[in-house]
Amino acid sequence: MIKRFIPAALSIAVLGPTSGVALAADMFKLRYPVQGNLSHEMVTPVPEPGFAATLSAFQVEVDKITGADGTPRSLTIPGPDALAIGVAAAAITGAQAAALSPAMIPGSKAEIKFSQFKQSQSMVAASIAYTFADMVNGGRVTLTAGLPYANADRSTVFTPSGSGAAAPSANGVLLQLATSSAAGLQNANNTSASGQGDMDLNIAWNYRKDNYKLIAAGTLVLPTADYNKDFGGTVKGLNLGAGNMSTMRLSVALSAQATENLVLGYRVLYGTNARNKDNDIKSGSFLGVDLAALYRTPIGYIGPQYIYLNQFNADSYGPRSGLAVYNGSNEYSSSSGGVAFTTLLEPLKAQLHVSYMQTFESKNAQSGSVAMVRLARKF
Repeated sequence: MIKRFIPAALSIAVLGPTSGVALAADMFKLRYPVQGNLSHEMVTPVPEPGFAATLSAFQVEVDKITGADGTPRSLTIPGPDALAIGVAAAAITGAQAAALSPAMIPGSKAEIKFSQFKQSQSMVAASIAYTFADMVNGGRVTLTAGLPYANADRSTVFTPSGSGAAAPSANGVLLQLATSSAAGLQNANNTSASGQGDMDLNIAWNYRKDNYKLIAAGTLVLPTADYNKDFGGTVKGLNLGAGNMSTMRLSVALSAQATENLVLGYRVLYGTNARNKDNDIKSGSFLGVDLAALYRTPIGYIGPQYIYLNQFNADSYGPRSGLAVYNGSNEYSSSSGGVAFTTLLEPLKAQLHVSYMQTFESKNAQSGSVAMVRLARKF
């Protein structure tokens, strides 16, 4: 049986999917633990009955937000709409807009490019879990609740432009409107924020037989983070939360002992979001795939891990969505990879898990890295 290949001391209960990090700025994230939880679940037995806790520390470094083509993102507003927005914001008069309207031919636009987007985020997350003693179809059920606290600093450069109009003067006005908006974004986004994040509630069924381990789990993410609804949907400012909506994730993970020292695993996941109650935005549903391979060494298990995320439904908008409607379908995708290490700290009778992930490719998403250190202990 696989159990003989795993240090007996690692029978410490390991929590189900716990609070994690979404590489994120409003509307460019999925609520998904991008640090990777699969690897540390693969090499542990079914949790023992009783309480367990984890304490995790994360460091996230974001270097850009990408558009649909994978290059730095731009917010593009068609010329006629830019005029209407300018009038509403009192940046130009109605008479000026009427005079310029004939020049706003198809292809005219005011554009704001995210030339630089840097964000550094530190986070600590605590989770508590309880595993029931009664077996359910040969496995045990664990309930977990996790809540993070984060501090983030953001610096940005937004580059405005106006083009495509039938007259140079009209392009000048489009540039003027884009410049005004870019200045506002620049001021709002060179900032910092701190506070609690969104809460995760998880139920997981853990089953092991011979050389295989199976985990079926459901996670509900609640909007408990400090969140300014005026920032939602675009990048009007820095929010730590994903928005005033809940997210449900359902997953199945399977791992197997391939050789005496090698464990392979994968997870498939489906996620869906409720509509944001503040700005009427509904982010599309998504699929996730985790892959990991861990090799046993004298000091613990180490190996590569990979995560692919793909949003397969377009975002949808409502009357209060504002400029976010110009994000279009905004379908998120990303691929990231890295390394994970898991071992037992005998003096603490706790499991240590360390991981590092780097984005390889992304569309309509943040790109960056996340490092994590996690301690898990049964009481």
